[in-house]
Amino acid sequence: MKKITAILLAALLLMSVCLASAEDGKTQLGILNVNGVFDIRCNIPEGYELSINEADSAMIDAVIESDDQTKPVMQLRVAFNELIADVERLNDLSDDQLKVLEATFLEEEGVKISYNSTAYGTKLLVAELENEYVVFYTIYKGFEVEFQLTPGTEPLNDSQIDMVISFLSDMDFVSAE
Repeated sequence: MKKITAILLAALLLMSVCLASAEDGKTQLGILNVNGVFDIRCNIPEGYELSINEADSAMIDAVIESDDQTKPVMQLRVAFNELIADVERLNDLSDDQLKVLEATFLEEEGVKISYNSTAYGTKLLVAELENEYVVFYTIYKGFEVEFQLTPGTEPLNDSQIDMVISFLSDMDFVSAE
């Protein structure tokens, strides 16, 4: 019960610290505490808002979307995974382990895998199915962190994907320990 309360309080704190930042054209997302283990700190693109759909001690499900229905939607899911409980970061996986992980994204035909990283050095696996979705995936302290970009009423384009890459490059994981 304490963990659920802590998650809900973190969500309320997150919602209350959203501040406009006129100099860089972004809205400050602030800090999202994940089960007292770590914080996700980042900015969201101008015109977007974060809404938490569900949160409990093992998972956070949220959406980052715009009132403009033509713009893409970003689903955020953070979930603890027992199978990777001892993995600190995606960066720590071997090439063979990355290949196994990639296979889970390649189950759908036409998916392209690439890698990117945040400005703070956190590796991101990028799985893209042209015009349908782009998934940005990483691991931090046994939690899977996944952003899925899906189109609004118009197909995804390169500038929208670049916007999300820019947004994610600001993302930082900070240990709460």
